[in-house]
Amino acid sequence: MSSISRYHGLLAKNGCLVIDEITIDPARHIVSVDGKTINLAPKEYDLLLMFIDHKDLVLTRDQILDNAWNSDFEGYDRTVDSHIKKLRKALGKAGYHIETVIKTGYVWKSGKK
Repeated sequence: MSSISRYHGLLAKNGCLVIDEITIDPARHIVSVDGKTINLAPKEYDLLLMFIDHKDLVLTRDQILDNAWNSDFEGYDRTVDSHIKKLRKALGKAGYHIETVIKTGYVWKSGKK
């Protein structure tokens, strides 16, 4: 998991991360979209932070597995697809930030749609 100090450019005065319509309170592991709190499983929360850490960079499924599950994970790379689908659904209208890169992986795009 990432250190909060890595987000200095995104930190608001209250210690929350603000990325377009998404607000993350890292101290309490609370995420909201347009002020409405959403429920994320721990893995989806980790994926969200990972994407923000690597915004605008295409991440392969293997990179995501290594980053979010560690190298000891013995599952399939399609596990990533399942968790990305859950994360997009939880983010609702903000799910557009996670774009699929065909036959490669995913990328986080900032900027309101």
